Amino acid sequence: TGSTISGTGLIRNLGSLQSTSGLFNIGIVNYGLSTFTGTNELTDTIITHANSTLNLVSSGPLNFRSDKGFENNGLMQCLTYNYWGGGSVEVTNGSLVNNAGGVLNIRVMAALSSSSSPLNFVVQLENHGEVFVDHWTALGKEDAVHVNNGELNLENNVISINQSGTNPAFSNTGTISVDENSRLNINGGTFDFISGVLNVSGLLAISSATANIIPDHTNSIPLSISESILNCSSSFTNQENLTLLNTTVNGDNIFTNQDTLQATGCIFNMDFMNEGLANFAGVTSMNDTIITQSNSTLQIASYSNIPMQFTSASGFTNYGLLQSLTNNYWAGGFISITDGALVNDGLGVIDISAPGSLSSAASPLRLLLQLDNQGEVIVNHNTDLDMMSAIQTNIGTLRVTDHGFSLILDGEGAAFINTGELEVDSQSNLSVIGGTFNHNAGTFDLQGSLSATSVTINLVPEFTNNSSIMMSAVILNCSAPFTNQSDLEIINSTINGDYLFSNQDTMTANGIILNMGFNNLGMASLTGTMDINDTIITNPNTTLNILSASYMDFNSEKGITNNGLMQIITRNYWGGGTMEIVNG
Repeated sequence: TGSTISGTGLIRNLGSLQSTSGLFNIGIVNYGLSTFTGTNELTDTIITHANSTLNLVSSGPLNFRSDKGFENNGLMQCLTYNYWGGGSVEVTNGSLVNNAGGVLNIRVMAALSSSSSPLNFVVQLENHGEVFVDHWTALGKEDAVHVNNGELNLENNVISINQSGTNPAFSNTGTISVDENSRLNINGGTFDFISGVLNVSGLLAISSATANIIPDHTNSIPLSISESILNCSSSFTNQENLTLLNTTVNGDNIFTNQDTLQATGCIFNMDFMNEGLANFAGVTSMNDTIITQSNSTLQIASYSNIPMQFTSASGFTNYGLLQSLTNNYWAGGFISITDGALVNDGLGVIDISAPGSLSSAASPLRLLLQLDNQGEVIVNHNTDLDMMSAIQTNIGTLRVTDHGFSLILDGEGAAFINTGELEVDSQSNLSVIGGTFNHNAGTFDLQGSLSATSVTINLVPEFTNNSSIMMSAVILNCSAPFTNQSDLEIINSTINGDYLFSNQDTMTANGIILNMGFNNLGMASLTGTMDINDTIITNPNTTLNILSASYMDFNSEKGITNNGLMQIITRNYWGGGTMEIVNG
């Protein structure tokens, strides 16, 4: 107790050695039972033999220091009998080598379910035998290179491998087991999983580290990786709960998710295949291919005040459920595909949603991509579909519910082509800006409103408007009859067709060219410069107003047959203008 022992020889313990707060300036060879309690320092070598026991015991804090590395060939135990325990085991130079056949136990004794302070294991650990940990432990030594090719077992507690300094690393070719009540943390440095087994029922958490997974790896454990780099030399398959935060994934093979993946703020430089539930949030970059399987769910989400910013370098095909989820009124953000198209397979579903508590959002979600929809697309969030010079196609079902959907058709050749089912419900608005809008076949069920600006609209089937339409600077080409049965406003536009353009409700037009026969069955008001190059027919109990708000310039090429009320009205004191019927 409290003693200093010095010498140039060795202490051989064949029986029982008990030291409390001692200083040993002499080598120790242990064949029996050696117990060190309190603060002990060994400045020379220590060797343990098979069938020997080395106990490091804390009734208060444990402070054991060896200035030279040593090898354990027997049983080495760090035992805490005090709830406040903690303390440290330190090997200053060299490694603590647990040889094959050696056993290292780090334990809280049975009367204590846990400890309030960790045991700081300040060693470079090289394990070839068995290590059992059921005490809160922090393994951390600067510049250390830890090796496990034996068995590392964690029970009922937390072990943190804290790596710092120059090129610190932990490499595994053995077995790591973490029970359901435990957690293994790897913080900083490098984690090299060269081979072996990860048997984790609790949690493995890797933070601010580089994880190198060498073999084909199937992850069947709860795994969390944050602020890290994950390098996969072969395929990686996830079959459990995997959480990635601000992490970069690299590899030349395939990263497959078969269970649950939560990735926030991540970069994937690896092919990604989804067969389970994958949720991407925050700023995400997918720089290789994306493959989704049937019955899979791929979610792209915005949470809190973080808008989604999802970028895929190449197009992909959705065979399952692709969801865009917004949980914040101020969110918005974008989903971008740099090269290629988002193809929604015939059995695929794309659901763009805001939860029920959000009736709208302050910012729309921008889809910066080319869409080829062959399945079902549901738009339940204010959304802009915007890709320069893209041809957007719908041969499946595109349904807009309770929100606004904008087709922004910028650039040369930009177009939207519908041959499927296009539905806009009574609470929604479809906005088309620029380019060409082609309704070639299928159905266009407009129950909400349509606003079209600077666009060419080609309507091939017969079309009946049962809602509200506003067109400005539009060229409307009708290959079949067009019938308005609700509210229609046309400004500075041209209407072409060989059939009848019929108004059965309310129509206002300002500055249009009508190259189509006009049949009025309701209330029509024509203002400004009007060139009517086909016949005009008004029916009984209808009203046709020809108005000048500033100056009237009305030209009819083929005459007017009026059977109702026709009014020529000047609303400006300076009025005047002309009304001309060229023929008839």
